[in-house]
This record gives sequence, structure tokens and C-alpha cells, in this order.
Amino acid sequence: MTWPCACILRLTGDEMGLIVGIGDVVVDICLSCRNYPALGDKANCGFGGYTAGGTVANSMVASARLGLQAVLLGRVGDDPQGQAALKEVEASGVDISRVRIMPGVQTPWTLIVSADDGERAIFVVTSDMGPMDLGKEDYELIRKADVLYIAPGRKGEESEWRAVDAAKETGKLVAIDAERPVLEMMALNGDPLKRLAKADIVFLNSDGCQYLSSLMGLDADDALTEVSKIGPGFVVNTRGSMGARVAVNGYIACEVEAYRTRVVDTTGAGDCFNAAFLYGVISRWDLQDTLRFANAAGAIAVTGKGPRGAVPTAQQIWEVVKKGEVEI
Repeated sequence: MTWPCACILRLTGDEMGLIVGIGDVVVDICLSCRNYPALGDKANCGFGGYTAGGTVANSMVASARLGLQAVLLGRVGDDPQGQAALKEVEASGVDISRVRIMPGVQTPWTLIVSADDGERAIFVVTSDMGPMDLGKEDYELIRKADVLYIAPGRKGEESEWRAVDAAKETGKLVAIDAERPVLEMMALNGDPLKRLAKADIVFLNSDGCQYLSSLMGLDADDALTEVSKIGPGFVVNTRGSMGARVAVNGYIACEVEAYRTRVVDTTGAGDCFNAAFLYGVISRWDLQDTLRFANAAGAIAVTGKGPRGAVPTAQQIWEVVKKGEVEI
């Protein structure tokens, strides 16, 4: 399967691809729980600590780990936890020079509760960060980037979509992480399908795909292929233990099985998958190799605790691709 012209980028030799992500830094509070309590009950939990989070920030960390030049545009509060999270992102190799520190604002946080089987529940606590005002230099960077990566999840926020228009002006690739909360917020701002049509690549996990199927009145498979008709060059569907697939122009163009792995925590696995998929696109690999590579990245990511417990290098990913499994 060859890439459409919009996805053919200029990475050659030892040149580092440039990926720009728009998203706020978030503080993750990680807990482990043997059994989730029912409403009205209690459960003993283990405290896993604080860590930097945010879906876009996580993907930028994974991109930097793969050797891409990753720049984060976003905001963070001036509270101690937010500043510690920002330093953690920077220490992972991400350029944070364009992250704005918001005085007097509490950094948004999420409560992540992981069960023994590696699955988790995530509770998102938002903060009023105000509008994300991108400046002239930000738009200049976006126009130079190989990939613009967004997960637009704020009601009434249009900055990401102005950034999309800027990227399109210079023919750059736009990728959207369309999780259910993102799609729900898109629906509050208008028709989410019209928004998705602006992307070159749309990432849909199982929950996001199910949301679209309900919205469109179709089963999940038909919703996936129908979305691929409206504009995105590729609609990438991650399905956990069922592997991953890509829809193109109304049909399933590529599908791979999941790698055998040891699931410790699924938090951040999708963010690693997305970064690895975009790495393959920037490197101009064929679709099958790109999907295998991304699927292996996700299989490694679930072996660690928290969103950054096992962020892989390219070499580690290729070893899994060759062996067909993660060493347990």
C-alpha cells in the first residue's frame, strides 16, 4: 500500500523529522487497585506517584524517544506539580520552549486507577486555562513541521483548528487522536465528522470507534470505513488484544494481529502507538511495516507502569517485530 502524496514527507538520510503537538501538560496521579469498588463501596489502593501526562505530551515524549524532533505547544499551571511535570517532559527530550506557564492557574490533572489485569479507569479533572493563544512564531513552526498532531478536547477552543489550516497552507501532514472525549467535545463545537475530514490521519481506539458508530447509526466496522471516505487519507483503528487496522477510501487496507506481551498497565499505550505510526509515515515506510511497527510499540508500552513506564526506542520496537512477541 503506498502513501498518498500528502503523506510523502521529505525525511532523508540522518535528518530528524519535526513533529509539533498542541496540548497542555497534565499531572497524572497513579493508583493501583486489585478490584474496583462498586458505587458506595471502598477499596484499598497503592499509590504509584505523580507523573507528567496529557495525551499529546505523551506522544511527543514517545516521538522524541524514537529520534524525532518533538515540539510541544501548550500550557501548564505555575503550581509545583505542574512545574515538575513540565521538567519531566523536557527531560524526555521534548522541546518545551513554547509551553506557556499560566500564573495563578492549577495544572489540570488526571486520576489513573489501574487494576491487576493492566486495564485502567481515568478520571479527568479539568482546569480553566483560558484560550490557547498561538503566536506568529508558533504558526511559523507549524508551517515548517512535517506533522501537526492534535487531540482537540476543549469546548469552544479553535486554536488547534487554526493551526490545522496553517499546516494545510504548506501541505503538511495533520494527525488527530480522536478518543471518545475528544469526539464528544467536537460534537459540542459542531459536526465532528466535518472536523475529522480536515485530517490526513485519524487515530481511533475501540471506544472512539464505538462512539462514531452510535453517532452515525452504523456498526463499528462500517463507521470506520465510512469515516475514511470523508477526507482522512488513513483512519487507524487500535483494538488492544485484537491488533490494529487501517481504513482507506472506504475499505480495510491493512490489518495486523496483536503481539504477545505482558500487560502491566495500558495507560499511554495508544500514545506510543500513534507516535510510532507517525514515525513510520515520516520515514516513508509502506503501510504494512508502519502498522506492525506501531503495534509493537504499543505492545512494549503496556509492560511498564504509568504512561511512560516503558516508552520504547526504535531498536526495541524492531526487535519485537522480528521476534513476533515481547519477551516476558
